[in-house]
Amino acid sequence: MEHAAREAARYGATIDPWDGETSPEAVIAVSDASLQASAISPSDVTDCVELVADTGSPGCDSHVNSTGTDQIFVKLTYPGYTLQFLFFSVDVTLNATAISRFEAS
Repeated sequence: MEHAAREAARYGATIDPWDGETSPEAVIAVSDASLQASAISPSDVTDCVELVADTGSPGCDSHVNSTGTDQIFVKLTYPGYTLQFLFFSVDVTLNATAISRFEAS
């Protein structure tokens, strides 16, 4: 999931011009492809993608420190992932986040 989040953030940082409606969908498609390659069903994962202005913070329940540049923020969450052990199993929530500096002009 970390790899999928990083790849999606890197891709999102290159989208020029950024469109608030279609660009996040394209970023999610990149993360979905990476998740599928890792045998994780994208339908089990919740995505959050945002272009964060240089002075703001994302609405994905996290905080991005202001760096003076625009950033692409990607958060992936897999609630209810089951870890199987020999005599028992445990459900956990997996989270992955990635931030890339927005490179497009």
